[in-house]
Amino acid sequence: CFNSSIPVESTSECLAIKLLRSESATTDHDLTGQIIWPVSYLLAHYIASEHGQSLVNNMNVCELGAGCGLPGLVASHFAKKVALSDGNDVVLDLLRDNAQNHELVRERKHRTGNTEQDPEIHNEFETASKLFETSKCRISVQKCVWGDRSHL
Repeated sequence: CFNSSIPVESTSECLAIKLLRSESATTDHDLTGQIIWPVSYLLAHYIASEHGQSLVNNMNVCELGAGCGLPGLVASHFAKKVALSDGNDVVLDLLRDNAQNHELVRERKHRTGNTEQDPEIHNEFETASKLFETSKCRISVQKCVWGDRSHL
C-alpha cells in the first residue's frame, strides 16, 4: 500500500490517499500501471493547487492510462465526474479496487462527517480532509486500449 498526503492549495486541508500498488517497477506484460510514477505525484499536487482546481472544478475528467489512479482520485474531490481508464486487465483490477476504496471513504465521510464510527474503514483509510464532506463526484473505471474500438 501507498499512503500520500496531498496539500490542497488555498486551504489548510490535505487529502490523505491510500492506494494499492506494486512495490517494484516492471515493464513485463505491460504492467507498468501497477506502480506510481513520479509524474503522477506531480500531477496530483498540481490538481490540488488553486490553478489545478480551477481547471477540473465541476468538470468531467478522464484520466487515460491511469494505472493506480492517484491524479484522477485527487481530481474526484473537485470534479463532477471522473473516468479512470487503463488497457491492462490486471491493472484495471487494481484501479477498480483503489477507486472503490476511495469512494467508500468519501461516502462514509459524507454520511457521518468522519470515519471514526467504523473502525475497519478508519483503520484502512485515514482521511485528513473536510473536502470529503462536500465531494459528490462519481468515479468510473473503464478499459481503454489505443486503436481498439470494441470497448467504446
